[in-house]
Amino acid sequence: MSDRMEEKGTDRQQDRQQRARARKKQQMKKKRARAKAVLMSVFVLLILLILLLVLNILGVFEKRSDQNLLTIRKDGAVIYEEVDDIAKNKYDKNELSSYIKDQIKAFNAEEGRGSVKLERFAWGKDKVYVRTFYKSTDLYEKFTGYDLFSGDSTEAATEGKDALSGVVKVMEGEKTSDPMTSDDLGKAHILIIAENTNVSVPGTVTGLSDSGTELAEDGTVLINSVSEEEDVVLSTVIIYE
Repeated sequence: MSDRMEEKGTDRQQDRQQRARARKKQQMKKKRARAKAVLMSVFVLLILLILLLVLNILGVFEKRSDQNLLTIRKDGAVIYEEVDDIAKNKYDKNELSSYIKDQIKAFNAEEGRGSVKLERFAWGKDKVYVRTFYKSTDLYEKFTGYDLFSGDSTEAATEGKDALSGVVKVMEGEKTSDPMTSDDLGKAHILIIAENTNVSVPGTVTGLSDSGTELAEDGTVLINSVSEEEDVVLSTVIIYE
């Protein structure tokens, strides 16, 4: 009788041990599965980050203008985006890229490192896109040869700039027929540019040269040639707050 009880006790103990070993195996499997899932998630995340980095380098997600656009930043720096027809101008990709880089390198050697930077050079099927950074409006003027003044009414007067001739008021995003006067200037910022291009300023346009200009819905100023000769430009005044 006692032998049978001992056998049963031994069997129960073995069963418990087997069940315990089975639970441990199952727990180990679950741990391995969780670890594998974590590693796979990390791997997928790394792949996505690398892909996003590559796409960012290629400029897939960045906002680009599809027309020539000069942007004045709040810190006074200038960004110029140029979009040009490849076939029309018979550009060669390598020659154009090398030319731009050489010009910037030579200019920075005189004006200081970082004065001008080539931020993007993208070659498409029909168009070439070039985005260049200039540390200030003065450096933009010096590098490109286009007149570009930025300052207030006092600075404009000091430099002998005409900031009111032919300038009309802009109300609610629309040009009016009312001429801008010195009383309207106040502390407004004045931009005077001699270039046929689109211009974006860091503020609300309150005054604009009436001739050869349009105002887009987003506040961008469109400057068009007033002559059949594209090289003929007027000095355009943009007043903004």
